[in-house]
Amino acid sequence: FSIAFLLFSFSGLWLSTAYALSNLLSQFAVIVSLSYALTEREARRVRKIFSSYVTEKVVNELVRNPSMAKLGGERREVSILFSDIRGFTSLSERLPPEVVVDLLNEYFSEMVETVFRWEGTLDKFMGDAIMVFWNAPLPQQDHAQKALRCALEMLDRLAELRRRWEKNAMPALRIGIGMNAGEVLVGNIGAEGRKMDYTVIGDHVNLASRLEGLTKQFECEIVVSEFFLKAVREGVLAERFGPLRVHCLGNVTVKGKERPVRVYKVERLDRGPSEIIEPPEMDISAVSAHD
Repeated sequence: FSIAFLLFSFSGLWLSTAYALSNLLSQFAVIVSLSYALTEREARRVRKIFSSYVTEKVVNELVRNPSMAKLGGERREVSILFSDIRGFTSLSERLPPEVVVDLLNEYFSEMVETVFRWEGTLDKFMGDAIMVFWNAPLPQQDHAQKALRCALEMLDRLAELRRRWEKNAMPALRIGIGMNAGEVLVGNIGAEGRKMDYTVIGDHVNLASRLEGLTKQFECEIVVSEFFLKAVREGVLAERFGPLRVHCLGNVTVKGKERPVRVYKVERLDRGPSEIIEPPEMDISAVSAHD
């Protein structure tokens, strides 16, 4: 009404109040519609990017808070897990392709369910290998603890699969797992408009992959770095993961590091107490978990 009155006072033109109000409401509706359309577009973009990597719960959280998904790339501390099936190449050469596909599908289904149960981000499958990381896209203060619990449960689920396969005269698969923690570059990386992957890159990723390879050399199931062990040491000694023995294997030379990195194998024990065994020259197994 005030707009119509001013027009009438200065120009003698009377503008219908209803018309002015209708015009304002129309503009408001356009703004709201545009805002809604942009919000929906952003939600679809977030779902498209992350639906293959994380659980629906995480996707919904990212839709509600898109700013938490920094896609351009950022440095962040993460925990990384690589797993690989032992002797898969020779196994695939002995079995019919249909049997290999069935085995892999059943195996991957169990492993991915475990990864999502422990809120990991499924990076990719590489043949028979799996790459997972934690603490992105959503922050997780206990990312290393979740990663270790995931690795242990992966071994449990595989043991169940082996028992089922053996009853059907199927081969028994075994896996090796390498784990590391450290700062990496995380984000949506690839060819814009063609192929983009939400992934992590950096020296700590390469080290995690190398640790997985060491499980073959040392004939063990889990190998972790000193960086990862530092993050879970307190929980190991407090037996929050069940009784474990963590035994130092020695040092490995790593690109980007001034000194060799100490690596450890992780084994389950039938009963406690858990222990962390260091070499004699660096015996810190008795140090407080808070140090």
